Amino acid sequence: PSVTPWPTATRRGIVAVDRIAASSVELVLSGHVHMPSADLVERAQGRYLAVTSGTLSSRLREHPPSFNRLVIEPEAITVETQTYEAGDFHPTASSVWDRADLRF
Repeated sequence: PSVTPWPTATRRGIVAVDRIAASSVELVLSGHVHMPSADLVERAQGRYLAVTSGTLSSRLREHPPSFNRLVIEPEAITVETQTYEAGDFHPTASSVWDRADLRF
């Protein structure tokens, strides 16, 4: 299963996903796909939140410029996507995960 918005064929990607899920890691931040997302990755060994950044570039992109604002609190992690529209950044999506749900 892919943990990015598009299917990928990353070498040893599934091995890495399984190792991260089995660890104490709750949150993985990544980029390069130029599309913001936040997904709960669940494996037999555990789970974690995978957050990919958007891009501030508007050059040759299907999605408008964006970035994620993260709020990490003892009880929850909030991911708020800020998207560039009408000359400014505005919140366009928000997701909240209970940190207890990130642990087995």
